[in-house]
Amino acid sequence: MKTMILYSRFVIIGALFFFLCTTEVFAQAPDTMWTKTFGGVSSDEGYSVQQTLDGGYIITGSTKSFSTGDSDVWIIKTDENGDSLWTKYYDEASEYDVGYSVRQTLDGGYVISGEGNTFHGGVRLIKTDENGDTVWTKKFGDEYSWGGYSVEQTSDGGYITIAQLGYDVIGRGAFELIKTDENGDTLWIKWLDEQGDDVANSVQQTFDGGYIITGSLSQIFAAPDAKLIKTNEIGETVWNKTLGGGGDDFGKSVQQTSDGGYIMTGGTESSGSNSSDVWVIKTDSNGDTLWTKTFGGGNDDWGESIQQTTDGGYIITGHTNSFGAGNEDVWIIKTDENGDSLWTKTFGGVNNDWGNSVKQTTDGGYIITGYTKSFGAGNSDIWVIKLESESLTEVINENKNIPSGFSLSQNYPNPFNPTTTITYTILENSKIRLIVYDLLGRAVRELVNGETKAGENKVTFNAENLPSGVYFYKISVKSLNHFFVDTKKMILLK
Repeated sequence: MKTMILYSRFVIIGALFFFLCTTEVFAQAPDTMWTKTFGGVSSDEGYSVQQTLDGGYIITGSTKSFSTGDSDVWIIKTDENGDSLWTKYYDEASEYDVGYSVRQTLDGGYVISGEGNTFHGGVRLIKTDENGDTVWTKKFGDEYSWGGYSVEQTSDGGYITIAQLGYDVIGRGAFELIKTDENGDTLWIKWLDEQGDDVANSVQQTFDGGYIITGSLSQIFAAPDAKLIKTNEIGETVWNKTLGGGGDDFGKSVQQTSDGGYIMTGGTESSGSNSSDVWVIKTDSNGDTLWTKTFGGGNDDWGESIQQTTDGGYIITGHTNSFGAGNEDVWIIKTDENGDSLWTKTFGGVNNDWGNSVKQTTDGGYIITGYTKSFGAGNSDIWVIKLESESLTEVINENKNIPSGFSLSQNYPNPFNPTTTITYTILENSKIRLIVYDLLGRAVRELVNGETKAGENKVTFNAENLPSGVYFYKISVKSLNHFFVDTKKMILLK
């Protein structure tokens, strides 16, 4: 019975999550739909935002304005217009508590990772129900551990988070990769890259069940370098890449891309201008660099968060000292699939404003959170910014909007193991993207990307290395006269 319930939740979440609409991309910055600030007279900061299944948003960060100590974890649930539905504060009886990452979970609740300890150490996981009420909390490490900058629910229903151990018994730092079950109980902890003063910033489960991690490594008498580490499903290192030059270089956010490679952002002093620049690195599946891009001016600029978008490009947020209205402004950069800038946008006033997290939303727009010292009620406030879709027109994913002569057929066989055939028909020569997604919304395979001749076309999907479950395949068609998308569901049974 438990398996059937979980399976039903997967189906419901997948159906609600996927592509309510999609958009064609034009090289023009989208307009702002709305901005919201949350805070009081003291310092309040937002670190992570995600769109929820009801179309609203969940935000986490920290608050000193409403804290019983030095700071408390703050979680805010809004509707689709950014208006607060509820807020919750979490204080583990320590002086310092902060939430760095939040994700909606398969049961409709939320998981938050961060840190909290009288000595500013100790990694925490907080699991809540859909109303933000605590289900359980877990602490990992001691005063020498900190971080919890990233959390994700894994395909087995448990959780993965990343932290850093300041010093071990022989004076080295290390990444700590922490895997739990669905109740937050530890399954295993792995120490990775035990060389110097490590800072672990981002972790994501990969298509093969392993994990990709980014952060930075500082060694005595040497500038820090960015790190990119791939592990298998039990946290053992598959490969370990060091990226950077003679200046300070940091990895802040990483995601697996639809081609099986990885995209990473952070900051670099080794490339670009003389100061720090936003740094974007694209690698293949083995972590070997395909291209790098820098964005910046004469002052310090920094990338904090990156995500691949439905058009194959990337959206980045961070902060800029080189452009905008103040000392530091929120900076949003949209690129194509080759990392070339399509548009940039700054938000801010005369004081410091910072972007920490960006996600594409189901309407083709973007949601950003960070903090602002230019606007709001106090020293700094949580800032949430919603951008419109980039497209001139939105195409709702219904068959009635697909031109006659174009079709995406149900895969055959379905269910399948391990291969199936997907057939699509196009009326005229078109640029086609055909991508398979899992139920967590991650692109697991890019089947077609390029010009395709008119007529009936077939492509084989081989899921030999994927687990059983429900998958979606989405086609995007762009021709001289038409643009549309269609999505269908398929089931892999092994």
